Amino acid sequence: MNFPTVLVIQADGTFSALLREAGCRVLNLEVVRATPIEDLSDFTATVQRIDEYDGLFVTSPVAARVLVDQLKASGRDLNAKVYVLGERAREVLDLSGLNVLFRSSANTASELIEAIGRDEFAGKKLLFIRGDRSMRTIPELLSENARIDEIVVYRTIDVPPDEKELKTILAQLTDGVIRWVCFFSPSGVEGFLKAVGNESIGRAAVATIGETTDKRARDAGLPVNFVSPKATAKDFAVSLMERIKNID
Repeated sequence: MNFPTVLVIQADGTFSALLREAGCRVLNLEVVRATPIEDLSDFTATVQRIDEYDGLFVTSPVAARVLVDQLKASGRDLNAKVYVLGERAREVLDLSGLNVLFRSSANTASELIEAIGRDEFAGKKLLFIRGDRSMRTIPELLSENARIDEIVVYRTIDVPPDEKELKTILAQLTDGVIRWVCFFSPSGVEGFLKAVGNESIGRAAVATIGETTDKRARDAGLPVNFVSPKATAKDFAVSLMERIKNID
């Protein structure tokens, strides 16, 4: 079969490598990037009293890295449970020695809470370590059962595409060379639309890694044809290739 050209809206990484191994031609377009905030003094102060919390929520690898680095710098131990969403965040915390609770079946924050069980959080004081654009599902779902503090430790910044690279991608979208466009976050959808515009997607099909990204893409009028059943790079790549093979 003739494997398609796929445009991946993030920097080159595991997902792109897996698609290439399967035979696809892959282009990468990074339009947003998560980075720790410049001033982490509020979080540093929070770490000094981290034993006030019964549990912490971490839903991104950047937040996980900031947590590990701040704990190491402070020399403090963390006895509270760390509720983790996402394989990449779990991988960062795997060797930290922290009491990590992870559910591989959970693709969203609400699924993580339901998988663990709401009774787990009743009456507890919790800390949500998040980004500036993070969904507020956790405090919205648990505010009646627990006390939830939130602290921003990273932000999502726009990454202006190289003009020559963007021109080439636009031409390949218009000409139908690019058959699939893959999104990994709502902010990635927003960054893509800012850089390219939803009318420039041509005849390409759209694939998303999860329900939240899927909703943002659909709300923007993008033609979503595939949603990964699990929110990991490997599962997304494998399931998308199965879909491509079935179509082609």
